[in-house]
Amino acid sequence: MATDPTAAGPVAMPATAYQPLPNPITVVGQQFCAQYPVDLVIVKKVMTISDGNFAVTDVNGSVIFKVKGTLLSLRDHRVLLDAAGKPIVSLQSKMLSMHRRWKVFRGESSDPKDLLFSTKLSSIIQLKTALNVFLAANTKEEVCDFKLRGSWFDRSCTVYAGNSNTIIAKMHKKYNVQSVVLGKDTFAVTVYTNVDYAFIVALIVILDEINKDYVLLKQVPLTFTPSRQDSSNNQTLNLNPFTMATDPTAAGPVTVPAAAYQPLPNPITVVGPQFCAQYPVDLVIVKKMMTISDGNFAITDVNGSVIFKVKGTLLSLRDHRVLLDAAGKPIVSLQSKMLSMHRRWQVFRGESSDPKDLLFSTKLSSIIQLKTGLDVFLAANTKEEICDFKLKGSWFDRSCTVYAGNSNTIIAQMHKKHNVQSVVLGKDTFAVTVYPNVDYAFIVALIVILDEINDDKKD
Repeated sequence: MATDPTAAGPVAMPATAYQPLPNPITVVGQQFCAQYPVDLVIVKKVMTISDGNFAVTDVNGSVIFKVKGTLLSLRDHRVLLDAAGKPIVSLQSKMLSMHRRWKVFRGESSDPKDLLFSTKLSSIIQLKTALNVFLAANTKEEVCDFKLRGSWFDRSCTVYAGNSNTIIAKMHKKYNVQSVVLGKDTFAVTVYTNVDYAFIVALIVILDEINKDYVLLKQVPLTFTPSRQDSSNNQTLNLNPFTMATDPTAAGPVTVPAAAYQPLPNPITVVGPQFCAQYPVDLVIVKKMMTISDGNFAITDVNGSVIFKVKGTLLSLRDHRVLLDAAGKPIVSLQSKMLSMHRRWQVFRGESSDPKDLLFSTKLSSIIQLKTGLDVFLAANTKEEICDFKLKGSWFDRSCTVYAGNSNTIIAQMHKKHNVQSVVLGKDTFAVTVYPNVDYAFIVALIVILDEINDDKKD
């Protein structure tokens, strides 16, 4: 709890599904654990005779893994290879299994002594995606060691440790017209700190195989998802899993995903230090679209508890927003600059519009935009020669990322969750993950501004 300087009373801290892991989660090998969140992109060729071919890259496009089907049994046997083509694990489905069981072995083995883990659907009939994972030593399988839950329809799945709410990875599927034209299907996955990313990739491949079989049955082109963070230059590891490690299943060094995430030397505080948490913060932002009081938002944590509200003022609904705490006290006010070609917004402390209370301002990086680009300048940066933060991505693809300055250091990631249910209920739903020690009130303000700019484009 922390005291909000703009209003009396304590600040409601968001509940978090993220719990710092006391020990690394190692299933395939410790060389696949990193001390930073790892973002991987998984590209699958969908129009190819050699069914099941994947390439897994880091955020710089460097290949980390490949996934191929065997020649004898393309539909029920996959091999995860390193960048050099050496086998890491083999994935084998159990024939005639009602729960769609898969087993994963070290290297290309199928010997029970080399079994690493197995998976099965939690129920035969599923409305939501639910996959249980059991390590080889868990022979009774009374309680799963990991679980994957989510929605294939909503393109959103999460991997948890055991039967807890501790998240270890998030996934989403990035689907656009270009990928269809090129005959490719693209997944994204964010693997949390100290979690075996080879293990997570294997789970995604299994889930894709299960989903593909449903597609064949229904003749409906379904697809899948993952979520959150990044990497920087390709490096090689050491038995310390964060520098260089030897792959026990093959000779040669392991290619380590580049990390766009860099641990922050100091907290990023814009609105107030009470809005910085030492853990990743997941927020859900729900906007009522069918309402006279335009611009009404509610921001909740993972448990549905309200953290902030956003409302338009009565006199100027389209160009003035106020971010309120859960009790309705103003945190910041967001005001657009009229007749600005770059769609400039200014954000002030509380309900002020006094220049001395200015916290930051934003403007589009260019007047004509094919991709979303928003530059952010702190109040002290009066020359605005270099932005203090930048937001980039694609509103069409519902995918935007916030960076510190002109670097590749990610501080938050957003995606817009849009489904039939939300439209029927007159609501539009966003999700945002704010990195540790980053001011989440600041990030929410940026999302509201971006939503306003997008709404004006539609008008």
